[in-house]
Amino acid sequence: MKKTVIKNGNLIDGNGGAIQENISILVEDGKIIKIVHGKINEDGCQVIDAEGKYIMPGLIDCHVHYGGVFESSDKDWVCENDLEQAMRSVEQCHQSLRHGFTTVRDISRNGIHLRNMINDGFLMGPRIIPCGRGLTRTGGHADSLHFPQDFVKEHHPWGIIADGPEEVRKAVRSVLKEGSLCVKLWASGGGINDWEKETDTHFTEEEIAVMVEEARLFGVPVAAHCENKDSIIKCIKAGVNSIEHGEEFDQEVENWLTKEYLDKGLPLPDITLVPTIGLYIDWYEQFDPPKERDLTGCVGETLGQKEIDRIQKSFRRAKGMGIRIGVGADSFCGKLTPYGMYTHNEMYELAAAGMTNEEVIVAATKNGAICLGILDQTGTIEENKDADILILTENPLENIKNVRLENIDLVMKQGQVVDFNNMSPKDAATIAAKKERTGKKSVK
Repeated sequence: MKKTVIKNGNLIDGNGGAIQENISILVEDGKIIKIVHGKINEDGCQVIDAEGKYIMPGLIDCHVHYGGVFESSDKDWVCENDLEQAMRSVEQCHQSLRHGFTTVRDISRNGIHLRNMINDGFLMGPRIIPCGRGLTRTGGHADSLHFPQDFVKEHHPWGIIADGPEEVRKAVRSVLKEGSLCVKLWASGGGINDWEKETDTHFTEEEIAVMVEEARLFGVPVAAHCENKDSIIKCIKAGVNSIEHGEEFDQEVENWLTKEYLDKGLPLPDITLVPTIGLYIDWYEQFDPPKERDLTGCVGETLGQKEIDRIQKSFRRAKGMGIRIGVGADSFCGKLTPYGMYTHNEMYELAAAGMTNEEVIVAATKNGAICLGILDQTGTIEENKDADILILTENPLENIKNVRLENIDLVMKQGQVVDFNNMSPKDAATIAAKKERTGKKSVK
Protein backbone atom coordinates (compact mmCIF):
# COMPACT_ATOMS: atom_id res chain seq x y z
CA MET A 1 0.00 0.00 0.00
CA LYS A 2 1.26 3.49 -0.85
CA LYS A 3 2.20 5.58 2.18
CA THR A 4 2.74 9.33 2.35
CA VAL A 5 3.86 11.48 5.26
CA ILE A 6 3.13 15.20 5.33
CA LYS A 7 5.35 16.72 8.01
CA ASN A 8 6.10 20.00 9.82
CA GLY A 9 2.84 21.66 8.78
CA ASN A 10 0.47 24.13 10.42
CA LEU A 11 -2.87 22.34 10.56
CA ILE A 12 -6.27 23.97 10.05
CA ASP A 13 -8.45 20.90 10.51
CA GLY A 14 -11.81 22.34 9.35
CA ASN A 15 -13.51 22.13 12.74
CA GLY A 16 -12.98 25.78 13.53
CA GLY A 17 -10.33 25.53 16.23
CA ALA A 18 -6.92 27.13 16.51
CA ILE A 19 -4.04 26.28 14.19
CA GLN A 20 -2.05 23.26 15.34
CA GLU A 21 1.67 23.72 14.71
CA ASN A 22 4.32 21.15 13.77
CA ILE A 23 1.81 18.50 12.71
CA SER A 24 2.61 15.33 10.76
CA ILE A 25 0.01 13.26 8.91
CA LEU A 26 0.33 9.67 7.72
CA VAL A 27 -1.70 8.83 4.62
CA GLU A 28 -2.10 5.23 3.50
CA ASP A 29 -4.24 3.80 0.69
CA GLY A 30 -6.12 7.07 0.32
CA LYS A 31 -6.97 7.45 4.02
CA ILE A 32 -5.66 9.61 6.86
CA ILE A 33 -4.22 6.99 9.21
CA LYS A 34 -2.48 9.07 11.85
CA ILE A 35 -2.18 12.73 12.90
CA VAL A 36 0.54 13.57 15.43
CA HIS A 37 2.32 16.57 16.88
CA GLY A 38 5.96 16.26 15.91
CA LYS A 39 7.65 13.49 13.94
CA ILE A 40 6.19 10.33 12.48
CA ASN A 41 7.86 7.18 11.13
CA GLU A 42 8.78 7.92 7.51
CA ASP A 43 10.17 4.48 6.58
CA GLY A 44 8.97 3.47 3.12
CA CYS A 45 6.92 6.62 2.74
CA GLN A 46 6.76 9.41 0.22
CA VAL A 47 7.57 12.52 2.29
CA ILE A 48 6.07 15.98 1.76
CA ASP A 49 7.65 18.73 3.86
CA ALA A 50 5.05 21.37 4.73
CA GLU A 51 7.29 23.49 6.95
CA GLY A 52 5.99 27.06 7.10
CA LYS A 53 2.88 26.07 5.15
CA TYR A 54 -0.76 25.52 6.03
CA ILE A 55 -2.53 22.17 5.78
CA MET A 56 -6.31 22.19 5.51
CA PRO A 57 -9.11 20.02 4.14
CA GLY A 58 -9.80 20.01 0.43
CA LEU A 59 -12.41 22.64 -0.39
CA ILE A 60 -16.05 21.80 -1.18
CA ASP A 61 -18.22 23.66 -3.69
CA CYS A 62 -21.87 22.81 -3.08
CA HIS A 63 -23.23 24.42 -6.26
CA VAL A 64 -21.66 24.10 -9.72
CA HIS A 65 -22.96 23.25 -13.18
CA TYR A 66 -20.60 21.11 -15.25
CA GLY A 67 -22.86 21.59 -18.24
CA GLY A 68 -19.94 22.42 -20.51
CA VAL A 69 -21.51 25.78 -21.32
CA PHE A 70 -19.20 28.59 -22.42
CA GLU A 71 -21.50 31.53 -23.19
CA SER A 72 -23.73 33.19 -20.58
CA SER A 73 -26.91 33.48 -22.70
CA ASP A 74 -29.66 30.93 -22.05
CA LYS A 75 -30.05 30.60 -25.84
CA ASP A 76 -26.49 29.30 -26.08
CA TRP A 77 -27.05 26.87 -23.20
CA VAL A 78 -29.47 24.96 -25.41
CA CYS A 79 -27.93 25.66 -28.84
CA GLU A 80 -24.31 24.78 -28.15
CA ASN A 81 -23.34 21.36 -29.45
CA ASP A 82 -24.07 18.67 -26.85
CA LEU A 83 -20.82 16.75 -27.50
CA GLU A 84 -18.74 19.92 -27.31
CA GLN A 85 -20.40 20.76 -24.01
CA ALA A 86 -19.61 17.30 -22.68
CA MET A 87 -15.95 17.73 -23.62
CA ARG A 88 -15.76 21.21 -22.10
CA SER A 89 -17.19 19.85 -18.86
CA VAL A 90 -13.99 17.82 -18.39
CA GLU A 91 -11.94 21.01 -18.31
CA GLN A 92 -14.49 22.61 -15.96
CA CYS A 93 -13.96 19.90 -13.35
CA HIS A 94 -10.18 20.11 -13.91
CA GLN A 95 -10.32 23.81 -13.09
CA SER A 96 -12.23 23.15 -9.86
CA LEU A 97 -9.58 20.66 -8.79
CA ARG A 98 -6.73 23.03 -9.72
CA HIS A 99 -8.21 25.57 -7.32
CA GLY A 100 -8.30 23.09 -4.44
CA PHE A 101 -11.88 21.85 -4.68
CA THR A 102 -11.64 18.13 -4.05
CA THR A 103 -15.44 17.75 -3.78
CA VAL A 104 -18.30 19.45 -5.63
CA ARG A 105 -22.04 19.04 -6.01
CA ASP A 106 -22.91 19.30 -9.69
CA ILE A 107 -26.23 20.06 -11.39
CA SER A 108 -25.96 18.95 -15.02
CA ARG A 109 -26.54 16.03 -17.35
CA ASN A 110 -22.76 15.53 -17.58
CA GLY A 111 -21.97 15.23 -13.88
CA ILE A 112 -23.10 11.62 -13.47
CA HIS A 113 -20.85 10.49 -16.33
CA LEU A 114 -17.95 12.60 -15.09
CA ARG A 115 -18.37 11.10 -11.63
CA ASN A 116 -18.30 7.56 -13.03
CA MET A 117 -15.21 8.18 -15.18
CA ILE A 118 -13.36 9.91 -12.32
CA ASN A 119 -14.20 7.09 -9.90
CA ASP A 120 -13.07 4.49 -12.43
CA GLY A 121 -9.77 6.30 -13.03
CA PHE A 122 -10.33 7.43 -16.62
CA LEU A 123 -10.34 11.15 -15.69
CA MET A 124 -8.79 13.38 -13.05
CA GLY A 125 -11.30 15.49 -11.18
CA PRO A 126 -12.94 16.23 -7.85
CA ARG A 127 -15.28 13.88 -6.02
CA ILE A 128 -18.61 14.70 -7.65
CA ILE A 129 -21.95 14.46 -5.88
CA PRO A 130 -24.19 14.62 -8.96
CA CYS A 131 -27.75 15.90 -9.04
CA GLY A 132 -28.13 15.12 -12.72
CA ARG A 133 -30.71 17.44 -14.24
CA GLY A 134 -32.73 19.58 -11.86
CA LEU A 135 -36.51 19.83 -11.92
CA THR A 136 -38.12 22.90 -13.45
CA ARG A 137 -41.70 23.64 -14.40
CA THR A 138 -42.74 24.53 -17.94
CA GLY A 139 -41.55 28.11 -18.41
CA GLY A 140 -39.33 27.83 -15.34
CA HIS A 141 -35.73 28.86 -14.73
CA ALA A 142 -34.28 25.78 -16.44
CA ASP A 143 -36.66 25.94 -19.41
CA SER A 144 -36.01 28.18 -22.42
CA LEU A 145 -38.62 30.35 -24.08
CA HIS A 146 -36.64 30.49 -27.31
CA PHE A 147 -37.15 26.88 -28.39
CA PRO A 148 -39.88 24.24 -28.63
CA GLN A 149 -40.32 22.20 -25.48
CA ASP A 150 -39.18 18.92 -27.04
CA PHE A 151 -35.93 20.57 -28.13
CA VAL A 152 -35.36 21.96 -24.64
CA LYS A 153 -36.02 18.56 -23.05
CA GLU A 154 -33.38 16.97 -25.29
CA HIS A 155 -30.69 19.65 -25.16
CA HIS A 156 -30.91 21.66 -21.94
CA PRO A 157 -27.66 21.01 -20.04
CA TRP A 158 -29.14 20.96 -16.53
CA GLY A 159 -32.94 21.06 -16.54
CA ILE A 160 -35.75 18.51 -16.78
CA ILE A 161 -39.30 19.83 -17.18
CA ALA A 162 -42.05 18.43 -14.94
CA ASP A 163 -45.52 19.75 -14.09
CA GLY A 164 -47.90 18.41 -11.46
CA PRO A 165 -47.31 15.81 -8.73
CA GLU A 166 -47.15 12.73 -10.94
CA GLU A 167 -44.81 14.21 -13.56
CA VAL A 168 -42.64 15.44 -10.71
CA ARG A 169 -42.62 11.97 -9.13
CA LYS A 170 -41.60 10.36 -12.43
CA ALA A 171 -38.90 12.99 -13.04
CA VAL A 172 -37.33 12.40 -9.62
CA ARG A 173 -37.35 8.65 -10.18
CA SER A 174 -35.77 9.18 -13.61
CA VAL A 175 -32.84 11.25 -12.36
CA LEU A 176 -32.27 8.82 -9.49
CA LYS A 177 -32.28 5.90 -11.94
CA GLU A 178 -29.57 7.71 -13.92
CA GLY A 179 -27.34 7.75 -10.83
CA SER A 180 -28.02 11.08 -9.12
CA LEU A 181 -27.06 11.38 -5.46
CA CYS A 182 -29.06 14.55 -4.84
CA VAL A 183 -32.28 16.01 -6.24
CA LYS A 184 -32.26 19.64 -7.40
CA LEU A 185 -35.36 21.76 -7.99
CA TRP A 186 -35.97 25.31 -9.09
CA ALA A 187 -38.66 26.34 -6.60
CA SER A 188 -38.64 29.93 -7.81
CA GLY A 189 -37.73 31.92 -10.87
CA GLY A 190 -34.30 33.32 -11.50
CA GLY A 191 -34.84 36.43 -13.60
CA ILE A 192 -33.67 35.27 -17.02
CA ASN A 193 -36.87 36.61 -18.57
CA ASP A 194 -40.19 38.18 -17.59
CA TRP A 195 -41.88 34.78 -17.35
CA GLU A 196 -39.73 33.62 -14.45
CA LYS A 197 -38.91 36.54 -12.20
CA GLU A 198 -37.06 35.96 -8.94
CA THR A 199 -40.28 36.91 -7.12
CA ASP A 200 -42.24 34.05 -8.75
CA THR A 201 -42.81 30.73 -6.98
CA HIS A 202 -42.73 27.84 -9.44
CA PHE A 203 -43.95 24.73 -7.64
CA THR A 204 -46.83 24.07 -5.29
CA GLU A 205 -46.38 22.71 -1.79
CA GLU A 206 -47.76 19.39 -3.01
CA GLU A 207 -45.25 19.17 -5.87
CA ILE A 208 -42.31 20.00 -3.60
CA ALA A 209 -43.52 17.50 -0.99
CA VAL A 210 -43.58 14.77 -3.67
CA MET A 211 -39.99 15.57 -4.66
CA VAL A 212 -38.83 15.33 -1.07
CA GLU A 213 -40.82 12.14 -0.47
CA GLU A 214 -39.30 10.40 -3.49
CA ALA A 215 -35.78 11.55 -2.61
CA ARG A 216 -36.23 10.26 0.96
CA LEU A 217 -37.30 6.84 -0.35
CA PHE A 218 -33.95 6.67 -2.12
CA GLY A 219 -32.03 8.19 0.78
CA VAL A 220 -30.70 11.25 -1.03
CA PRO A 221 -30.90 14.96 -0.09
CA VAL A 222 -32.84 17.71 -1.86
CA ALA A 223 -31.40 21.09 -2.90
CA ALA A 224 -33.87 23.89 -3.65
CA HIS A 225 -33.24 27.04 -5.69
CA CYS A 226 -35.20 29.68 -3.75
CA GLU A 227 -34.98 33.36 -4.61
CA ASN A 228 -38.11 34.57 -2.81
CA LYS A 229 -39.51 34.23 0.69
CA ASP A 230 -42.51 32.14 -0.37
CA SER A 231 -40.35 29.44 -1.97
CA ILE A 232 -37.99 29.42 1.03
CA ILE A 233 -40.87 28.79 3.43
CA LYS A 234 -42.52 26.17 1.19
CA CYS A 235 -39.25 24.25 0.79
CA ILE A 236 -38.37 24.31 4.47
CA LYS A 237 -41.88 23.04 5.26
CA ALA A 238 -41.41 20.20 2.79
CA GLY A 239 -38.10 19.17 4.35
CA VAL A 240 -35.44 20.06 1.78
CA ASN A 241 -31.83 19.80 2.90
CA SER A 242 -30.42 22.98 1.42
CA ILE A 243 -31.64 26.37 0.25
CA GLU A 244 -29.69 27.65 -2.73
CA HIS A 245 -29.38 31.46 -3.00
CA GLY A 246 -32.08 32.37 -0.45
CA GLU A 247 -31.54 36.10 -0.89
CA GLU A 248 -35.00 36.97 0.42
CA PHE A 249 -34.42 35.50 3.85
CA ASP A 250 -36.19 38.52 5.31
CA GLN A 251 -37.95 39.40 8.55
CA GLU A 252 -41.05 37.47 7.49
CA VAL A 253 -39.04 34.26 7.07
CA GLU A 254 -37.33 34.81 10.42
CA ASN A 255 -40.70 35.42 12.11
CA TRP A 256 -42.15 32.26 10.55
CA LEU A 257 -39.20 30.13 11.70
CA THR A 258 -39.42 31.62 15.18
CA LYS A 259 -43.16 30.95 15.44
CA GLU A 260 -43.08 27.43 13.97
CA TYR A 261 -39.97 26.20 15.75
CA LEU A 262 -38.28 28.31 18.40
CA ASP A 263 -41.47 29.47 20.14
CA LYS A 264 -42.52 25.82 20.36
CA GLY A 265 -39.22 24.77 21.88
CA LEU A 266 -38.18 22.97 18.68
CA PRO A 267 -34.78 23.22 17.03
CA LEU A 268 -34.55 24.95 13.68
CA PRO A 269 -34.72 22.63 10.66
CA ASP A 270 -31.40 20.98 9.82
CA ILE A 271 -30.81 22.90 6.60
CA THR A 272 -27.83 24.50 4.89
CA LEU A 273 -27.96 27.85 3.13
CA VAL A 274 -25.73 28.08 0.05
CA PRO A 275 -26.03 31.82 -0.61
CA THR A 276 -23.96 32.36 -3.83
CA ILE A 277 -23.47 36.00 -2.79
CA GLY A 278 -20.58 36.58 -5.17
CA LEU A 279 -22.71 35.83 -8.22
CA TYR A 280 -25.24 38.51 -7.29
CA ILE A 281 -22.63 41.11 -6.41
CA ASP A 282 -20.80 40.45 -9.65
CA TRP A 283 -24.06 40.76 -11.57
CA TYR A 284 -25.07 44.07 -10.00
CA GLU A 285 -21.60 45.55 -10.31
CA GLN A 286 -21.48 44.69 -14.02
CA PHE A 287 -25.07 45.56 -14.89
CA ASP A 288 -25.85 48.31 -12.38
CA PRO A 289 -28.93 50.39 -13.33
CA PRO A 290 -28.57 54.18 -13.66
CA LYS A 291 -27.97 56.06 -10.43
CA GLU A 292 -30.93 57.57 -8.62
CA ARG A 293 -30.98 61.29 -7.89
CA ASP A 294 -32.73 63.08 -5.10
CA LEU A 295 -34.79 66.26 -5.55
CA THR A 296 -31.67 68.43 -5.45
CA GLY A 297 -30.07 66.48 -8.30
CA CYS A 298 -27.45 64.83 -6.09
CA VAL A 299 -26.46 61.30 -7.01
CA GLY A 300 -27.71 58.78 -4.47
CA GLU A 301 -26.96 55.13 -3.81
CA THR A 302 -27.23 53.00 -6.95
CA LEU A 303 -30.10 50.56 -7.28
CA GLY A 304 -27.52 47.81 -7.62
CA GLN A 305 -25.87 48.75 -4.34
CA LYS A 306 -29.26 48.69 -2.64
CA GLU A 307 -29.77 45.14 -3.90
CA ILE A 308 -26.31 44.10 -2.71
CA ASP A 309 -27.05 45.56 0.73
CA ARG A 310 -30.38 43.71 0.82
CA ILE A 311 -28.75 40.39 -0.10
CA GLN A 312 -25.99 40.79 2.49
CA LYS A 313 -28.55 41.72 5.14
CA SER A 314 -30.60 38.61 4.36
CA PHE A 315 -27.47 36.49 4.61
CA ARG A 316 -26.58 37.97 7.98
CA ARG A 317 -30.13 37.35 9.23
CA ALA A 318 -29.94 33.65 8.32
CA LYS A 319 -26.46 33.33 9.82
CA GLY A 320 -27.60 35.13 12.96
CA MET A 321 -30.39 32.62 13.42
CA GLY A 322 -27.87 29.81 13.38
CA ILE A 323 -28.58 28.50 9.87
CA ARG A 324 -25.61 26.47 8.61
CA ILE A 325 -23.75 28.16 5.74
CA GLY A 326 -22.11 26.29 2.86
CA VAL A 327 -20.04 27.59 -0.04
CA GLY A 328 -21.22 27.41 -3.62
CA ALA A 329 -20.38 29.67 -6.55
CA ASP A 330 -23.10 28.68 -9.05
CA SER A 331 -20.47 28.56 -11.80
CA PHE A 332 -22.41 27.78 -14.95
CA CYS A 333 -20.29 28.96 -17.88
CA GLY A 334 -16.63 29.35 -18.63
CA LYS A 335 -16.88 32.90 -19.91
CA LEU A 336 -18.65 34.64 -17.01
CA THR A 337 -18.13 32.37 -13.99
CA PRO A 338 -14.73 30.64 -14.28
CA TYR A 339 -14.62 27.43 -12.28
CA GLY A 340 -12.66 27.34 -9.05
CA MET A 341 -11.61 30.98 -9.15
CA TYR A 342 -15.23 32.06 -8.90
CA THR A 343 -15.71 29.90 -5.81
CA HIS A 344 -12.63 31.46 -4.18
CA ASN A 345 -14.33 34.79 -4.81
CA GLU A 346 -17.49 33.49 -3.11
CA MET A 347 -15.40 32.77 -0.02
CA TYR A 348 -14.12 36.36 -0.06
CA GLU A 349 -17.65 37.73 -0.36
CA LEU A 350 -18.86 35.64 2.58
CA ALA A 351 -16.12 37.25 4.67
CA ALA A 352 -17.09 40.70 3.41
CA ALA A 353 -20.72 39.98 4.35
CA GLY A 354 -19.88 39.25 7.97
CA MET A 355 -18.27 35.84 8.42
CA THR A 356 -14.91 35.48 10.12
CA ASN A 357 -12.11 33.86 8.12
CA GLU A 358 -12.40 30.84 10.38
CA GLU A 359 -16.15 30.58 9.70
CA VAL A 360 -15.56 30.81 5.95
CA ILE A 361 -13.05 27.93 6.09
CA VAL A 362 -15.55 25.80 8.04
CA ALA A 363 -18.28 26.71 5.53
CA ALA A 364 -16.04 25.64 2.63
CA THR A 365 -15.02 22.35 4.24
CA LYS A 366 -16.96 20.78 7.14
CA ASN A 367 -20.29 22.48 6.42
CA GLY A 368 -20.08 21.50 2.77
CA ALA A 369 -19.55 17.88 3.74
CA ILE A 370 -22.56 18.02 6.08
CA CYS A 371 -24.67 19.57 3.33
CA LEU A 372 -23.72 16.81 0.89
CA GLY A 373 -24.10 14.03 3.44
CA ILE A 374 -20.45 12.93 3.30
CA LEU A 375 -18.97 14.18 6.58
CA ASP A 376 -17.95 10.61 7.37
CA GLN A 377 -15.67 10.71 4.30
CA THR A 378 -14.30 14.24 4.02
CA GLY A 379 -14.64 17.87 5.12
CA THR A 380 -12.18 17.78 8.04
CA ILE A 381 -8.64 16.52 8.59
CA GLU A 382 -9.30 13.59 10.91
CA GLU A 383 -8.07 10.04 11.21
CA ASN A 384 -9.95 7.43 9.14
CA LYS A 385 -11.27 10.00 6.68
CA ASP A 386 -10.29 10.29 3.02
CA ALA A 387 -7.05 12.18 2.50
CA ASP A 388 -8.55 15.22 0.76
CA ILE A 389 -5.90 17.79 1.61
CA LEU A 390 -4.89 21.26 0.50
CA ILE A 391 -1.54 22.86 1.36
CA LEU A 392 -1.25 26.65 1.14
CA THR A 393 1.86 28.78 1.33
CA GLU A 394 0.04 31.59 3.20
CA ASN A 395 -2.26 31.57 6.23
CA PRO A 396 -5.96 31.78 5.21
CA LEU A 397 -7.00 32.61 8.78
CA GLU A 398 -5.01 35.85 8.57
CA ASN A 399 -6.50 36.76 5.20
CA ILE A 400 -9.14 34.69 3.44
CA LYS A 401 -7.77 35.94 0.12
CA ASN A 402 -4.74 33.77 0.80
CA VAL A 403 -6.99 31.02 -0.55
CA ARG A 404 -6.05 31.58 -4.16
CA LEU A 405 -4.46 29.64 -6.97
CA GLU A 406 -1.04 31.25 -6.59
CA ASN A 407 -0.80 30.09 -2.97
CA ILE A 408 -1.78 26.46 -3.57
CA ASP A 409 1.31 24.35 -3.00
CA LEU A 410 -0.36 20.93 -3.19
CA VAL A 411 -3.73 19.33 -3.81
CA MET A 412 -4.30 15.78 -2.61
CA LYS A 413 -7.51 13.94 -3.41
CA GLN A 414 -8.17 10.63 -1.67
CA GLY A 415 -4.46 10.23 -0.99
CA GLN A 416 -3.30 10.99 -4.53
CA VAL A 417 -1.19 14.09 -5.08
CA VAL A 418 -2.59 15.78 -8.16
CA ASP A 419 0.00 16.41 -10.87
CA PHE A 420 -1.33 19.38 -12.78
CA ASN A 421 1.39 19.02 -15.38
CA ASN A 422 -0.03 15.63 -16.24
CA MET A 423 -3.81 15.46 -16.00
CA SER A 424 -3.96 12.33 -18.14
CA PRO A 425 -5.82 9.29 -16.76
CA LYS A 426 -4.18 6.30 -15.18
CA ASP A 427 -2.86 3.53 -17.39
CA ALA A 428 -5.27 0.87 -18.63
CA ALA A 429 -3.79 -1.85 -16.43
CA THR A 430 -4.43 0.19 -13.26
CA ILE A 431 -8.01 0.86 -14.33
CA ALA A 432 -8.61 -2.80 -15.12
CA ALA A 433 -7.17 -3.85 -11.75
CA LYS A 434 -9.46 -1.44 -9.92
CA LYS A 435 -12.53 -2.65 -11.80
CA GLU A 436 -11.53 -6.24 -11.04
CA ARG A 437 -11.33 -5.42 -7.30
CA THR A 438 -14.66 -3.62 -7.21
CA GLY A 439 -16.38 -6.11 -9.48
CA LYS A 440 -18.56 -3.47 -11.10
CA LYS A 441 -18.55 -0.01 -12.57
CA SER A 442 -18.48 2.71 -9.95
CA VAL A 443 -21.77 4.63 -9.95
CA LYS A 444 -21.76 6.18 -6.47
